Amino acid sequence: MDNVLCRPGSAPMKEAPVAPTILSQSASWVEVPVSRASKPSIPDRIMQVMQNLLKLPAWAESRDTKPSQVAVVQIRDQGALGDRLINEKIGKRQGLWMSLAGRKSKSVATSSGEPEQFQVWVKGHLVAQIPEKPQAERFAKRIAQLLQNSNVDASQLKPALVDGKPGGKLGNNQLFVIDDAIATDFNRDRQLLAIEWVNNLRLALGEKPLTLVEAQAQMHGLIQTDTKLEGLASWYGGYFHGRQTANGEIYNQDALTAAHPSLPFNTFLKVTNLKNGDAVIVRVTDRGPYIAPRTLDLSRGAARCVKSEEVGVIPYEAVVMKPL
Repeated sequence: MDNVLCRPGSAPMKEAPVAPTILSQSASWVEVPVSRASKPSIPDRIMQVMQNLLKLPAWAESRDTKPSQVAVVQIRDQGALGDRLINEKIGKRQGLWMSLAGRKSKSVATSSGEPEQFQVWVKGHLVAQIPEKPQAERFAKRIAQLLQNSNVDASQLKPALVDGKPGGKLGNNQLFVIDDAIATDFNRDRQLLAIEWVNNLRLALGEKPLTLVEAQAQMHGLIQTDTKLEGLASWYGGYFHGRQTANGEIYNQDALTAAHPSLPFNTFLKVTNLKNGDAVIVRVTDRGPYIAPRTLDLSRGAARCVKSEEVGVIPYEAVVMKPL
């Protein structure tokens, strides 16, 4: 199944020419030719290569680690990054871009000018695509060490706030953190990326993925109250992006926020689109809307999550959430 949250609904799917490289046991890079005329999708072609050649990197080879469970794959994408790449099949399948240790992450350009990316595969599942090789190797090593324990409980994989930043944990053990730079590069909300990452790992380890609302509630430690609101919700985006909101923050149209006429700032609402049942948790950061009879203004990112970006105005139900 696809584990991609809140993408634009009408963007066309494209397939970019990609040449994968697989990290071998000796930590060298083995070039794997891929025909551009080949009909199978990019992830399917990489999967076929992996089935034939995949071995763990040298750092993951130990008597306790099972072979062929974790690998780093190098690819070179010919074309611009950002929104275009998000909508390609490989971006749709991997579902996450991430940066470790708060570093600014930029794709490394090859001599041909093509930016490199590094994928982390776990048990034949594409878990993440990362701009820098050392970051990909560190994360893959962390997963390889995780898999040394035969009693790993994948149900304990969960999104979490780590020093205020969205990330992922296994129980109480930190696995990764998403920084601002990589989320900004791909116009994605950091908590969405963290949730996708966690769900990719859960799927790779045979565990059911979390729904968006389940994952958000876990990340922020929220439960529902009995307070409910109903009405019509619109959304606001580009013109206000980068401007100051009523609570003093800078508006980010890709973050999961909302404007309400009177609710206290930082109130969390679980907003459900009554037309389709899709739901998302948003945080109130602004005032509005000012066009009756609308009573809630979602960010563009939140509108995408409930599939109202194209429709514009929807009937909604909102439940006030509170900390555990």
